[in-house]
Amino acid sequence: MINSIEKPNALTRFSETTDDTERCLAPLPDIESPLFGVPIGSCDTHAHVVIHDPDHPMASNRSYTPPSAPEESYLAMLNAMQISRGVLVQISVMGTDNSYMLQVLRNNPDRLRGVAVVDTG
Repeated sequence: MINSIEKPNALTRFSETTDDTERCLAPLPDIESPLFGVPIGSCDTHAHVVIHDPDHPMASNRSYTPPSAPEESYLAMLNAMQISRGVLVQISVMGTDNSYMLQVLRNNPDRLRGVAVVDTG
């Protein structure tokens, strides 16, 4: 299991796990506006939202456990970066349970779109 980054002065911001999956880095906690003008109508074309919540369980066969990346944090990042729109992509650790991503999309119909994962079996 990964315990830290072997790099001087590196931030160690890992997700916490209570299972046998690998931990992974969390997004940087501080969001800074860009030092350049972002074009009007800019779109973030690939982002994930995930929460640790019994109503939205992660797939039992996942290979890693990501830190929470909730709706509020994603919208705060879009706002800080002056990005108008975003496309959410279902994160693999949620398997085919798209319910949290769909909830976020319903909350932001004018700003967000999504790519779902479906069970074809």
